[in-house]
Amino acid sequence: MGSVWRRSVFPVIAAVAVLGVVVGLVLAIGRDPRSSRAASAPTNSPVTSSAPCASTIVDGDATVAATAAQRRAAQRLIDDTRAAVQPFTDFAAASRAGFRRLDPVHWYQPDWYADETTLDPAKPEFLMYDGDRRLLGAMFVDHDGPGPRVGGALTTWHTHCASQMPCLLPGNVLLEPEDERCRGEMQVRDWMLHVWLVPNRLGPFGHEMVVPTARS
Repeated sequence: MGSVWRRSVFPVIAAVAVLGVVVGLVLAIGRDPRSSRAASAPTNSPVTSSAPCASTIVDGDATVAATAAQRRAAQRLIDDTRAAVQPFTDFAAASRAGFRRLDPVHWYQPDWYADETTLDPAKPEFLMYDGDRRLLGAMFVDHDGPGPRVGGALTTWHTHCASQMPCLLPGNVLLEPEDERCRGEMQVRDWMLHVWLVPNRLGPFGHEMVVPTARS
């Protein structure tokens, strides 16, 4: 999420150290048939090691072609979201509806964030705005795992390493991980789906956290 849920870069020294550990494990395992199962974790597994987070964690394979029905469902999600958030093109309306700032791009509605609703265009957990308070889109959240992929591979959900996620304080208050009040607090493990309503070089459901928009 903007500067919060951003990608980390592996230092060269860390990469060399990790490579050394891997080589050591390979030599130790030898021909143990279990080694092939232990070599890698599923792409949507939470990161639990202390290693830096290298990338966005995506729910499944995003390269599989969507069916005609899934493409229609994806377009319907875009259309329904656009219609539902239209009142919030006025930033003042979003403020009156209770949206709060998490970072310069993401604004969240505490009650909608805390409820059990998933992928409801009428109740998006987040709205995204640029520096001019232009509405860029909505972001849906599922707290329990990847949400419904209504558009198949077009609508893959994503998450990030725990250290890059906001922390949640009493009263459904979200804070950037850099905030001093986050120290020692539990950071959320949400899965997210963007619906961009402005031009995006990665498409309307792009996972990219840097807002890839272009003014016309």
